[in-house]
Amino acid sequence: MLWGLALLYCAAYGAWRIAWSMTAGTALSLGMIKTLEWMVRKSFSPEARKPAALLGGLAISKFTFIGLVLWAVVRWNLVDLLAFGAGFAGVHLVIFLKVTGGLLAEKPSR
Repeated sequence: MLWGLALLYCAAYGAWRIAWSMTAGTALSLGMIKTLEWMVRKSFSPEARKPAALLGGLAISKFTFIGLVLWAVVRWNLVDLLAFGAGFAGVHLVIFLKVTGGLLAEKPSR
């Protein structure tokens, strides 16, 4: 939802480079989180054969891919770096705020 509102705001002002940058940052961040979720689910299931090898290989390839994407973004100035960082951090911020809200909601009041 946060991404959608930011995209609509950028589109209203014709800032397509910023909209593309936020979209790329959000996609990279969501891809990282979903990959981590998938690796943990596959590695810690009862039928997992070699969780350490799977985790190690996927982590190395995942972080290599992220490094290459970030290198290309900075090297060739493909996106606006501030908007890319905002899109990347926005996903993590939403997760943090959801966890914080859940912890505050279950805390008994005095």
